[in-house]
Amino acid sequence: SVTDCRTIPAVFSRRVELSESDDGENSTVTFRYGLRSTAAEPLPFLWSAHPLLSVQPGTTVELPGVSRVRVAAVHGRSEMVVDAETSWPPGGEDRLVLPASGGWAAKLFARSTPEGRAVVTDPLRGEALEFQWDAGEIPWVGLWLNPGGFGPQGVPYYNLAVEPCLAAPDGLDRAVSEWKVAPILRPGEERTWRLTVVLREASS
Repeated sequence: SVTDCRTIPAVFSRRVELSESDDGENSTVTFRYGLRSTAAEPLPFLWSAHPLLSVQPGTTVELPGVSRVRVAAVHGRSEMVVDAETSWPPGGEDRLVLPASGGWAAKLFARSTPEGRAVVTDPLRGEALEFQWDAGEIPWVGLWLNPGGFGPQGVPYYNLAVEPCLAAPDGLDRAVSEWKVAPILRPGEERTWRLTVVLREASS
């Protein structure tokens, strides 16, 4: 699909491709995106995937090659400071295991590693969701971690989002003026990027 954006002078495109492995065990969705500027001036912009997942305690999150993340927002974790870096994953393990009831929530961002991969595994269901991207195209990945620490009207959710993105944090104003990482399109310039999501059996 191709769309003339309503709020910015640009044309946005997205193509979705579905496929299965030859043995039928893996299902793959590939998203291909493009943005072309129709502005007369340089155009800063921000794009982020936002697959909000309903997960359960024991779900694991892996970011291969990532050892540091930057905090964009946090609730209930005094050791995390907004705009500061912290180690990933917390506790020094090779993956984060979501607790039964953490009572906290955090939005974190990391620079993409050359591998460009994130894996969410549900050991009880025996399934894994793997996100794959080219770090040259998508230089950041965001994580929304919410094991029962944030929700409307005092009723917390238990959810998770893995968000490969072109800039950080979530607001374009902050990406431009504070973190200073927002990409900029010249008049008439186009940028393309691709995100692949694979549903497969969890590794034993």
